[in-house]
Amino acid sequence: LNCTCCDASMKDGQIESVTGFQLTTYKWHKVKAKIFIDCSGDSILAPLTGAEYRVGREAKAEFNEEFGLEAADQKTMGMSLLLQIREMDYPVSYTPPSWAYTFKTDEEMKNKPHNIRAINILLRQFYMSLPRALMEAARVDGANHFQIWSKVMMPLTKPAMVTVTVLSFINSWNEYLNALIFLPSTRNYTVSLGIQYWMQLTDEYNVMMAASASAIVPVIVLFLFTQKYFVESIASTGVKG
Repeated sequence: LNCTCCDASMKDGQIESVTGFQLTTYKWHKVKAKIFIDCSGDSILAPLTGAEYRVGREAKAEFNEEFGLEAADQKTMGMSLLLQIREMDYPVSYTPPSWAYTFKTDEEMKNKPHNIRAINILLRQFYMSLPRALMEAARVDGANHFQIWSKVMMPLTKPAMVTVTVLSFINSWNEYLNALIFLPSTRNYTVSLGIQYWMQLTDEYNVMMAASASAIVPVIVLFLFTQKYFVESIASTGVKG
């Protein structure tokens, strides 16, 4: 990771070794192997080894492919864009590029996410499984809506609330993509992102495996203390009446 390929040595028309410089550790690495696969994205091994290469997409007739273009072109893959959001102490205007699409309504973009998560469905199913007779009995006894919710609904919803807490903790504990995009400092990295960053700085695989295994310890401990409510909530969400 974060290693730039700088040189390659050839022997009998084949690649014997590849030399690269790792930016995070500032170390040179020389790799010898029988087979090398160029996954750099810019085909750096081609000019380093004098191999033949092409730019663009080939026509399907060139290699008897079933799917492909009728005629070759010069199009290549584009670069990825990483948008990072930071809190500033002054207004920052944003001008969208000319090629950006604008979706003003949900009908214009039907696949737009609506932040519907499994925990919302879990709570809804749990509430649907509670007998309405309990609420009606409390209403007959003179309880108002707040009293019904706090003294009848909430105690019965304890297993579901514990389950939602456990799932939310696991989701936050394993957070990777959002932390990678929005956290500018390594001091604030989540555990998953911190382990991935640390793996770039060392090649001690035994230590990496130990760190990965220790990362799941808090989740296991939390589940051991809440498994009674967790199992009860999952078992009762599909029961109605």
